Amino acid sequence: MTIYVVHLDVHADIAAQFRAWLDDHIAAMVALPGFVRAELFQREEDGGHFAVKYTVFYYVDSRAALQRYFDEYAAAMRSDGPDRFGGRFEVSRQTLVAL
Repeated sequence: MTIYVVHLDVHADIAAQFRAWLDDHIAAMVALPGFVRAELFQREEDGGHFAVKYTVFYYVDSRAALQRYFDEYAAAMRSDGPDRFGGRFEVSRQTLVAL
């Protein structure tokens, strides 16, 4: 199992619209080949200029399936948020591979 982790930090003025979009985005991700499920968390952290902070854990059945996502789907999936919300959120990503 591989876990693809996405951290999202969102400005308060778009929080409701962003969350609605994020729910749809997560559903679209889980529908991709190799993606098994996702879990959404709201992070509670001090500091920073973003009011709402989310982390999504996408469970992928293999590293190869995640690579397929990177090769075939990532560009389109990653462009939708910035196209809608511009610079009003920040994103960082990481991959966790089971040992």
